[in-house]
Amino acid sequence: GLDVDKIDYYARDQRRTHGASHLELMFIEEAVVAKARCSQPMKCFQCKHFHGRPGIHYMIVWPDKLIVKAMEFFKTRFSMHSKVYTHKTVKAVEYMVTDALIAADPYVKIPSSQGRFEKISSAMNDPAAYVKLKDSVLDTIEMSTEDDLEPARKVLKRLRSRNLYKCAVEQRIKDEIAEHAWTKSQEFIKAEILGVDCRRYDSDGNAIEIHEDDVIVEKRVIHHGLKESNPVSRMRFLQKRNLVQINAETVERLPEAREIEESSYDAHIPRTLLEKTIRVFSRDSNPVKVDLIRHAFYQWYHDSSKVEPTTAFSPAPSAHMLTQDSDWENSPVPSVRKHIQSSHSEFKKRKAWSMQAEYSPPRKEVARDFKSIMS
Repeated sequence: GLDVDKIDYYARDQRRTHGASHLELMFIEEAVVAKARCSQPMKCFQCKHFHGRPGIHYMIVWPDKLIVKAMEFFKTRFSMHSKVYTHKTVKAVEYMVTDALIAADPYVKIPSSQGRFEKISSAMNDPAAYVKLKDSVLDTIEMSTEDDLEPARKVLKRLRSRNLYKCAVEQRIKDEIAEHAWTKSQEFIKAEILGVDCRRYDSDGNAIEIHEDDVIVEKRVIHHGLKESNPVSRMRFLQKRNLVQINAETVERLPEAREIEESSYDAHIPRTLLEKTIRVFSRDSNPVKVDLIRHAFYQWYHDSSKVEPTTAFSPAPSAHMLTQDSDWENSPVPSVRKHIQSSHSEFKKRKAWSMQAEYSPPRKEVARDFKSIMS
């Protein structure tokens, strides 16, 4: 169903990124508790331990007038993940911060309990060290002078100067043919890109090649909250006539909310509820290197997406196919040849008639001009 806390989170993020929030506060103000049938009785803790009617327990529900607004909320969720949380620039910054922390991990020591020190990657094992993992870690790396932290400082310097990693490829997976490429792992795709034989040369004639550290492959999946299913189907709604029973004296007399059929709001359901995307980032911001990675990916992508022709789509061996190189006069399909010839002749007649109608003057004007000449 819909988590009330997440409504507040998405509203906050919308205000921070777009300046205003378009989420309806009615979701919070008009949420009530009622009885309803659980959408996942086999996984629900309440269904397993509640001794009332099987599959029915108390949950947060909404008035049925908010059904369209509920669908709009999940569209907003999808939009925020697409345009903010997993935007290519946001992910580029994320990868740069990750690279800086990995490079600095063996050399940055965080104080923990009992006078010990933990690395960044192991600070989560000690609560005293874990609470010190803040943005100040990046400031510590930037202000350091040790030679061991120089690679991490270079990455952070690029980040501060806005010299970010470049997104070379953003390919959506739209059909079953492209699904073959999607089944490959990120590591496999990266290895295949590195295996493509392609190179470029700079102005000095030096070869530009793709190295392993240049490529980052990401398989992104975003959806509306329930993968390929409609998330509103997990929500339960109360009809208007049952809202008066919310103020019942006992819990047992609370009304029962129900699921609303999709046919009542099908015009508001997105055509696609889940989006798959393969993205490839280049750590090198050189446009030539970015273009080279793009070229290598699409060469692999088209090769991996090819489907061998089957007999269902292949012409029969006895069939005769007319091509531009076929012997027209000796074609074994005279009926087809005759039909094409007649169609071509008819087309020539219509074209001649249209040209005559367009460029020939009307008969009355021709007769008038002839009389004036004779007189």
